[in-house]
Amino acid sequence: MLKTEVQQFGLDTRKLGGYYGVDRNAAILTRFRDAEFHSMLGQMAWLAQIPEWEVKKQSGRYLYDDAMHANQLRMRLRELRRPPRRQLRSGPDFMSFLWLIEQAPDHISFLAGIYRVLKPKLISAYHHHIQRTDPVADEPTVKVLERFIVDHERQIRYMDGAIQFLMTDESVSGRVSKWVEQLEDAFTKSGGLIIDPEVEVLEGDDETANLSSEAPYWTPATLAARDPKRFRRCAPAEAVEYVAALPAAEKLKWLWHGNSDAEMHAAEMGASSARENLDMPWEFFMDMARLTWDEVRHTEIFEKRLEAFGGYMGMYPVQPGSYAYRMSLDYPMRATDLHLMGEARGQLALWARRETHGVFGDELSSKMFDYIHADEDGHVRLGKIWVTEHLLGNVPGKAKEMLEEVYHSRRIVGDISGMPFTLKPKGDIAEDDAIVTILKELFPEGIDDYEQMSSTVQDALKRPLD
Repeated sequence: MLKTEVQQFGLDTRKLGGYYGVDRNAAILTRFRDAEFHSMLGQMAWLAQIPEWEVKKQSGRYLYDDAMHANQLRMRLRELRRPPRRQLRSGPDFMSFLWLIEQAPDHISFLAGIYRVLKPKLISAYHHHIQRTDPVADEPTVKVLERFIVDHERQIRYMDGAIQFLMTDESVSGRVSKWVEQLEDAFTKSGGLIIDPEVEVLEGDDETANLSSEAPYWTPATLAARDPKRFRRCAPAEAVEYVAALPAAEKLKWLWHGNSDAEMHAAEMGASSARENLDMPWEFFMDMARLTWDEVRHTEIFEKRLEAFGGYMGMYPVQPGSYAYRMSLDYPMRATDLHLMGEARGQLALWARRETHGVFGDELSSKMFDYIHADEDGHVRLGKIWVTEHLLGNVPGKAKEMLEEVYHSRRIVGDISGMPFTLKPKGDIAEDDAIVTILKELFPEGIDDYEQMSSTVQDALKRPLD
């Protein structure tokens, strides 16, 4: 470069060299990948057991960050000559440490293990690696680790404050401190993240090949946790009695409230299903992490619409919802019920709600239903990939048989949504759609436009979102 160009644009001061060759770099990145993957997996295991609403939402968001980190490291390892069938994994001592984090005595201790032990050590290791690897030849690694540091620092800022807030007395803080000390000791014995890491070559063709054989015993929560200081539970029959007495404005808030909670049930189910099915391929865990994040965002959409109408989460009772029912099913039936029945038949209902809110002048809700529709369209595709293709092997007629079995199960147990959109009034009065009734009362200027909508849209409004 000419001297004048150096003066104008600056000199690239990076120097070739670094301390790592390709093989050692790959060994270290293997530990990083496994740590990020298990941070995701552990939060999937615990998501349904976290009672605090705000913390639950953030954990659902952060586990997707970790999934993306793990996936980017996996891609970088492939670039470093570690594709499937030549894949590395961390040695048994480090894997034991990662599995130990999940076995916390309570959710506060678990969060402390992730955000006060594992993630600070990852940040330190990432800084160390950036300083010691070749900044030019290994720039792809440097760039992703720099982004990971920003993500983890942001996560820790929130979660460290949440953990401190949740340690309400000495018994809780003592239990958390003891668990953190145990994890620190296990981390030291594991060899850490950066000093001559022990690795081994996987026998299978997927990084998740050994998960089910080495994982500690785990069972999913039978009921999704909600903070009893904020939420009161009620049975579906009680909910119908409760909402029937509400005025129209309150019924709309009730719908936003119930849908926010119901979307969280879907997030918790997706996360729990991933931890429960460890024999599935890598891509399955990435898809379930994305589904979890999508459903958390849907939760927040409905919550923010509730707040816009003067409400807040916890103002109405909540019901056991779909989580409890679906988690009682085996995974093929559960995924069929969610993706190929609930989300598939909900597509038309979401479209109808988008159109209906629009004609009544609620353009923001209309836009939000459109975004949710786009997400759910992707979730239906996940059902086709993991149920129809992977679990049922694309055998003709098997998916239809599974749908019939799911439908039969629903007829036995009744409405599993816990928050039906279509409220059935008592007596012989004809069934009417609750949303339209509410919107007509709140926005009478939109009635004429609604009456001109097609019967297809009006009929679709009677479909439930579950």
